[in-house]
Amino acid sequence: MTTLKLSNDPTQIDLFADRYGIYICGGYNVKTNSFKIKLTNKTTEETIQVFEHGLKLRDFDGVQYFYFDIIKTGSYYISFHNYDDLVVKRTMLPILSLLQSKIDLADIRIKIERKHS
Repeated sequence: MTTLKLSNDPTQIDLFADRYGIYICGGYNVKTNSFKIKLTNKTTEETIQVFEHGLKLRDFDGVQYFYFDIIKTGSYYISFHNYDDLVVKRTMLPILSLLQSKIDLADIRIKIERKHS
């Protein structure tokens, strides 16, 4: 498991061949708007497709919003784009989220977890 802060700079991570879930941590009501994640193989510069999860799975850390598959073990760069458009609120209930302000971007974490397919 890897936990990252939102940043303009690409971060290098080492990944095994497997399926991974990407969690947005800090709250449970998440709207991504134009927020995007780019994952690139360090050696081949191949871009790995990141998919939005159909069901937004919640756990005690946050919401599993995306997933991706790694075919070849290696080093990858992950970068976040348009993260100013990301809206995360603490509550899970949509009606209560109307009363809450969004969580500060500095308090949001991105967790990448291997799913062992």
